Amino acid sequence: MRYVYPAILTPDKEVADWYLIRFPDLEGCETEDGDLYGALFRAAEVLNEFMTKLEDTGAKIPEPTDIRNIKVDGDEIVTLIKADTDAYRLIRAKITTM
Repeated sequence: MRYVYPAILTPDKEVADWYLIRFPDLEGCETEDGDLYGALFRAAEVLNEFMTKLEDTGAKIPEPTDIRNIKVDGDEIVTLIKADTDAYRLIRAKITTM
């Protein structure tokens, strides 16, 4: 399945070039990483992991909030992150067989 969810990237106030990433529609789906590009890649990775777990357990998949309705503080960034759990499963399967 394919998904697109809004994510909020919050710069760490104590560590330069470090971001906290959370998905407001997905409780517990969060991560952190250094520099903006690394944070975006990590966000996609954690979203794939999270959505795969939801599918595997048969949990209800929440509807994503329209990105235009997400309010953030001045230094936060809101963006869309995509996940493709079918592709993620294939990649994970190849890694485990190597």
